[in-house]
Amino acid sequence: GFENSPGSMLVANGGLLVVTNGETDIGGFDASTGNLTVSNASFLATDVFLGGTRSGGELTINDGTVTLSGQLGIGDSGQGSGSVSLDGGELVVTNGETRLGLGTPSDGSLAVSDGLFLARDVYVGAFESSGTFLVNGGTSILSSNLQIGAEDSDAAVSITGGQLFVTNALIVVDDGAQCVVSGGQLAARTIELGRFAGGTLMVDGGTVIASEGITLGDC
Repeated sequence: GFENSPGSMLVANGGLLVVTNGETDIGGFDASTGNLTVSNASFLATDVFLGGTRSGGELTINDGTVTLSGQLGIGDSGQGSGSVSLDGGELVVTNGETRLGLGTPSDGSLAVSDGLFLARDVYVGAFESSGTFLVNGGTSILSSNLQIGAEDSDAAVSITGGQLFVTNALIVVDDGAQCVVSGGQLAARTIELGRFAGGTLMVDGGTVIASEGITLGDC
């Protein structure tokens, strides 16, 4: 989508889309919308950004494979909105950051219902923006930090099923953000609640394992 226009693409039935020499913008800017669906197919890319200035972008993965060699920005520009849903298959972002709602302001969401999400570090909400990471099923594995909330954001992580592993680095819940576990499993190395401002971990079902402890408040 570009300048008040919609754009959509479907990659399906064993197809392969390769965009490795430049970035992919879904919902570019100026009130545009964009949608990319990968269904039983593959998408190889460098950097992917959803929801440019005043625009909306959606990436839907249904039993497909999406592999990025760079970063994933969901709601990455001012007044932009982006969403990614994984319902089977794989989403791989292991060489760069995954950012949910880091524009000023913007809104970004990632929902994992089934399949495998592999990432390096994930940042949920910052700079007066909203970020939401939903784990409803499947398996999500982060090799580095999970930062929930920063810089006057509205940030939340909700785990209702499946598994989220952050066992090599920190989970930080800060700036009024919440991490709510009502099902499934959260496995972490260390969880810090309220490093600079308030942060909440709510366990209302499911399992939380912190192998090296939990810190409440800035100690």
